[in-house]
Amino acid sequence: MKKNKLGNIPQKHKIWTLLHDYRFNSILVRSFILILFVLFLAFMGIMMIVRNEMNILLTKEIGNMNIQNLDKTQERLDAIVHEVEQIAVQLSLDSDIMLFLLPGTNDLFNESAMQKSCEKLKMYAGISDYIDSIYVYSNKNRMIVTTETGGSIDDFGDMTWYNNLMEREYEPARIVCRLKENKYPYVLSYIQPMRLTQMQYLGGIIINLDLDKISGLAVSTADGYNENLLIIDKRNNIIFSTEESDLTKKFSEMEYYKQINMEDDGYQIIDGLDNQIVAVSSSDMLGWKYISMVSMGKYYNDMHNTKTFYFILFLFIFIVSVLAALTIALYCYSPVKNILNLLENPNLGSDFNDSNLELGKDEIQEIVLNI
Repeated sequence: MKKNKLGNIPQKHKIWTLLHDYRFNSILVRSFILILFVLFLAFMGIMMIVRNEMNILLTKEIGNMNIQNLDKTQERLDAIVHEVEQIAVQLSLDSDIMLFLLPGTNDLFNESAMQKSCEKLKMYAGISDYIDSIYVYSNKNRMIVTTETGGSIDDFGDMTWYNNLMEREYEPARIVCRLKENKYPYVLSYIQPMRLTQMQYLGGIIINLDLDKISGLAVSTADGYNENLLIIDKRNNIIFSTEESDLTKKFSEMEYYKQINMEDDGYQIIDGLDNQIVAVSSSDMLGWKYISMVSMGKYYNDMHNTKTFYFILFLFIFIVSVLAALTIALYCYSPVKNILNLLENPNLGSDFNDSNLELGKDEIQEIVLNI
């Protein structure tokens, strides 16, 4: 193994002596500061790049998770609507209900038949907890039967569904959001116009859904999740929202939501909406748009441990940088220290001559030979 011929030079000039003599003018100090700065800058640059990539991956993961949650919400609500449609079909095929709907059957539909129909509607309403009530309206007889009572439409208190049914009597079934009895609560009403033939309008079946119970099934109740869920129908009406003030309004007229891109399904981050992550999903079955909005602040709070990790990593990088800079600076300063020792004690270099220098002579040995 090659031996350094300067290894015999006494280390008279100790580090603390040099620091005392030269202070910040010392080559050692200046080298240490420069190396520390370069190393720390390099390590911090790497950490910032890693952190940025981690944040991008985390945002993508959060967006995909919100999309998955929204897809599950869509599947649940589509299943609810499908079940409601099946109930409406079964009612439309029921002989007692048809007897009530058909014109000229007023005399046949007596008090006993009315009570029987009420019990039947109550049975169907009991199928699911989210069904608030069911109405069947006969247009020709101007009568209505519900899960609670029956009689003339003129004496019925809840009429906020009536105009929608009558103005769109030849349109397919739809779901509207309305105020029950024009005061409270909000309900989702499945309105199914009934026709004997294409041109012979009989009345309608109205199935009212409890909006609070639907919300419990649709919206995540995870601690601190604070999801704002909206459902937009084909006519651009907000038929469901966790923000009650949005209900029954046109989505396109809401200034707050204008930044949301409704064209493509997926997620997007809207800075103008309090830095929220917005997921959009379309229902092929109903033609609805589902929108989920969750504040990124919720996830930032959850990332407290990540911030702690970055702080610990910062301290680790700083300590490693100091130790590495000190080691490199001392190593690089060693030849300078040996030359200083030789200048103070010239006799220490008498062993260095061309005959005993090995083939691996370096620059320091060359300096020693010429002193």
